Amino acid sequence: MRRTMIVFFAAVLALGACSSGNSSEEPTTSQAVVVESTFATSTTAVEIPVDQEVWPLTGLPTSGGDATTAPVLIVKIDNTPSSRPQAGLAAADLVFDVLVEGGISRFLAVFQSSMPEEVGPVRSAREVDPKLIEPFGALYAYSGGQDFVVSRLRSVATDVGFPRLGEAAYYRSTQRPAPYDVILRTADVVDTEHGGLSSGLLFGELPDNVGKPATDISLSLSSMNEVGYLYTNGSYARSVGGEPHRDEADGPISVTNVVVVFVDVLATGRTDSAGAAVPDYDVVGSGAAIVFRDGRAIEGTWQRSTSANLFALLDEDGEQIPLAPGTTWIEVVPNGRPTTWK
Repeated sequence: MRRTMIVFFAAVLALGACSSGNSSEEPTTSQAVVVESTFATSTTAVEIPVDQEVWPLTGLPTSGGDATTAPVLIVKIDNTPSSRPQAGLAAADLVFDVLVEGGISRFLAVFQSSMPEEVGPVRSAREVDPKLIEPFGALYAYSGGQDFVVSRLRSVATDVGFPRLGEAAYYRSTQRPAPYDVILRTADVVDTEHGGLSSGLLFGELPDNVGKPATDISLSLSSMNEVGYLYTNGSYARSVGGEPHRDEADGPISVTNVVVVFVDVLATGRTDSAGAAVPDYDVVGSGAAIVFRDGRAIEGTWQRSTSANLFALLDEDGEQIPLAPGTTWIEVVPNGRPTTWK
């Protein structure tokens, strides 16, 4: 397989202190430590063209397709117990897991190499969404949102949301309770003439001496959102609240890479109908990060010079950390919340 190494922005000129973990060589339980880092980066983005034979978001071969023209669809998917098992989630190349109000999370599921027939349940957009989806030039599917959020979304993506397209692309499943019943028919929104990615993620081999053993991962996004990943047979089986996370059609969800980025919470001044604060997140700049792949944890730093770039993941020496070819889930974790592994 021909592999393309793709980067999002220019090389680091200086890098200060990064996350630190257990210094022992023995496999022990570790906890991420969030620290401040000082760095300077070039303001000029470096983009290497996508190899048409390799999917830019998975690093896997396209089997004859052209990755430079294939459209990208991003869907906002609910993650409450009432929404599980979700439809189509296991087919996503890349998933962002982000807390919303009330301690629950929603997903931004990014599809390109594989497009399931149906995806859902589709839910409403939030303030952080435009900042996370801008690099993809994507079609964005969601179910409503504040006017100012929708306006920002339309400046960075093509709006294919509900009720904008309504019953032309969405239906309400009789098998699911409202409001967890809105399902997207992807064929009704995906336009093969729409865009494609010009750059993507960095994939490559990981030297044997890099990282610490990490086959059992626990994330605490909130007291109501405990996530686990168990590494077996080359992938991480995902669990929520101690139960396997399942896709409606494909069963238990497993992923190749798990990336944790620690971010600051921003106040929006908004609350939901129950009085819970609606959060936003500072996802531009830098922060602590952990990359889990091949049963190992590599601690380092994330960087984004602007919201037009994806997260660049840097090790302690300022070098980019490659992902293993396959699917990736990015856990956006508020600073101060624990992530442990063993």
